Amino acid sequence: MLQGFADEANRIIESGLTIQTGFDDSKNERRYWEIEGFSKVPCGGTHVRTTSEIGPIRLKRNNIGRGKERVEILLETQ
Repeated sequence: MLQGFADEANRIIESGLTIQTGFDDSKNERRYWEIEGFSKVPCGGTHVRTTSEIGPIRLKRNNIGRGKERVEILLETQ
């Protein structure tokens, strides 16, 4: 199942969609980025213009204990 999510994410990345950026609050310099058809998210400092600049990703389960898991997103080396 996790591999299916990774495959779909990589299809979106490979498609080279345009990434729009802007400020939600220019006074406090709170930037966001947005891909048409997806949610607007706070900028994490990675300034790319298209999804294809990100490159392929891999998803990895990480068991953090007490029955909890996290999914890590890893960039593949090219």
